[in-house]
Amino acid sequence: MSSKFIYSDEKDRSYGLTGMAVTMAVWSDNDNILEINLDRADEPVAFTPDFYFSGNPSCSAKDVWEMMAKHFQLAMGMAQGNLLCRRLVAQHVMPGDDEAEALRAAARQEGLDACGLEKDEVDALWSKSYRSLVRVFGHGGVGTIVERFASELQSRRRLDRSDIADLLSELGRL
Repeated sequence: MSSKFIYSDEKDRSYGLTGMAVTMAVWSDNDNILEINLDRADEPVAFTPDFYFSGNPSCSAKDVWEMMAKHFQLAMGMAQGNLLCRRLVAQHVMPGDDEAEALRAAARQEGLDACGLEKDEVDALWSKSYRSLVRVFGHGGVGTIVERFASELQSRRRLDRSDIADLLSELGRL
């Protein structure tokens, strides 16, 4: 991992994790996050078993690839949401070009490794989701929700599925 993406402190980490949760809530119809734990260093975001593809011999190769591509897009979006929430909401600045480009390069490699996507395919997906998430995290109403969520995460340390749903329920009204 690039040193550009290391959290500066606990507050920065809470905003990054909040950005991931907001991205999932905005992009996904279902609740795939099981919990967020600020104290878990290795995997602070735990997903429901339904989120993971376990393989199924009856699935066609096309269906498998589409599921892998969807997971890639969600992972890329969560990484973008992490960075954008930390910068746009917490610091009130756009991410630096070097940060965005380092994240894009990581997405290119992951897109190639996970889905066999070419650079231009990843770049098109990247640009579309990045622009969308800049609008999301630049919205004042989202900022208010993010502030409350990050504060709750810092004070409670762990948010379970129902806590996350409650704290992000107002997103649907924006």
